[in-house]
Amino acid sequence: MAMMRTQISLTERQRRFLDRVARREGRSVAEVLRSFVDKEMSTLPPEDDSLFDIIGIVDSGGTITSDAEVPQTSDQDFSFTDCTSFALLSRLRIQEAFAFDHHFWAAGFVVVP
Repeated sequence: MAMMRTQISLTERQRRFLDRVARREGRSVAEVLRSFVDKEMSTLPPEDDSLFDIIGIVDSGGTITSDAEVPQTSDQDFSFTDCTSFALLSRLRIQEAFAFDHHFWAAGFVVVP
């Protein structure tokens, strides 16, 4: 895999956090940072045809295209994964969700357990 050098600015707190994780895991800060980016990117839709495109809830630009009503409130920070789940549940007319975070409840689903 070809690597591209990049430079970022971190707060002192962010750098201390990365240093602690790197020390604990015996890896470089760069490796830790790349793994965090990879984890974040894993929630994005693939660049090629995907299940989301096939069932029609997310277009190729990553925009949710269903008629799901996702609350837009200033006190909620819904992730792409949450919104995709909301759209899929709405499309399939599922009202209960097995979830451990409050976002599903905030979006109007019945949370189980």
